[in-house]
Amino acid sequence: MTEIDIRDLLEQISQHTDAWNGWSTTPLTVLTMIASIVTILGLILIFYEYLKYRASKERQELIVKDLIRHLFINAAIMEVVRMKMAGNWEKMHPTEGVFSRFCVLDTDLQLDKIRVKDDSYTRLHSVSLTLRNYNIMSELAEKHFNDPNFDPKEKERDLDELWTRTKRITEKLLDLGEYTKLRINKATVQQFVIDYYEEEKRKREEDLSAKELEELVKKELKIYPLPRLGDKAFYDKAFELSGIFDYCVKNRHHSTRVIPFTSGPYSTVSSR
Repeated sequence: MTEIDIRDLLEQISQHTDAWNGWSTTPLTVLTMIASIVTILGLILIFYEYLKYRASKERQELIVKDLIRHLFINAAIMEVVRMKMAGNWEKMHPTEGVFSRFCVLDTDLQLDKIRVKDDSYTRLHSVSLTLRNYNIMSELAEKHFNDPNFDPKEKERDLDELWTRTKRITEKLLDLGEYTKLRINKATVQQFVIDYYEEEKRKREEDLSAKELEELVKKELKIYPLPRLGDKAFYDKAFELSGIFDYCVKNRHHSTRVIPFTSGPYSTVSSR
C-alpha cells in the first residue's frame, strides 16, 4: 500500500466530514467513515505482514547462502592441508582447531526458521541430520590428525570423507532451495560468494600498507593450488568459482599452519 493509496482514502473520508464542525452526524456518513478507517487499517496490516514475510524470506535465503559459503571455505582449507601435509600424514598435523572450526553451530544454522511445506520437511530434516554427521566427522578428523599414533592412511581417508560430505551438503542445500521456493540456486550462490570475497579482498587492501600488500601478493604468486580433478573440482564446475577458490586457498595458506609431531612413532622432532 503506497502513500498515494492512503491519501486517496483519506480524501474520501474528508468528503463525508464537516470541515468546520468535525464529523458529519448522518448515520450513512458515520458508517462510511468507519468502513474507510477499517479498510485503511486492514491494508496497512496486510502491507506490514508482506514486508515482514519478505524480510523473513530474505533472511532464510541469506542463512542458506552463507552456509554454502562456509562449506566452500572449508573445502579451500582442506586443500591447503593437503598441500602443506604433502603426503606426510604420519609426521605432521595441522594446528589444533582447524577441523573443529568446520562445525556448524545450531545457533548459526537456524534451519528451523526456514518455512517448508509438509512434503519438503523430509528434505529439511535430511539436511539437519547430514550437518549433524558433518560436525561429528569434523571433530573426529580433529582428534585423528592430532594423534601421532593414529593410522596415517585413515587420516587421508578422513580428509576425503570430509570433502565428500562438504559436497553432499552443498547439493542438499541447493535441492532444499528449489523445493522451498527460496532463491537458492547455482547462480545466486555464485554471486553471493563472489561478492563476499571481493569485499574481503577490498578490506584487506584497505587494511594493509602498499608495501605489506606487495609482499603478500609476492608470497601468493608462489603458491600453486593442487590440480582439482573429479569431486575436487566440484566448486569449479558447479559454480564456476575457480578464481575465487584459488584466492581462498592462497589466502588461507598463511593462516593454516601444519607442524611436525614432537612425539609418537613417526616423530621427527625430539620432545622436551
